[in-house]
Amino acid sequence: MAGIIGAQTNNELGVAGINWDVTMVPIRVFGSSGGTSLAILTEAINYAVLLQSFPKNLF
Repeated sequence: MAGIIGAQTNNELGVAGINWDVTMVPIRVFGSSGGTSLAILTEAINYAVLLQSFPKNLF
């Protein structure tokens, strides 16, 4: 999914992303067994929303 979202254009690969001026932060929501819970997903979303309040150059 990240490649679809943030792929650069004019890269001679024939792929253009949805938005090529993005910052992506990986947030793990699945455990080693592949499971997760609604609480973990909710916490991850809340964490991502909290990150928006920090300056972009912080990451």
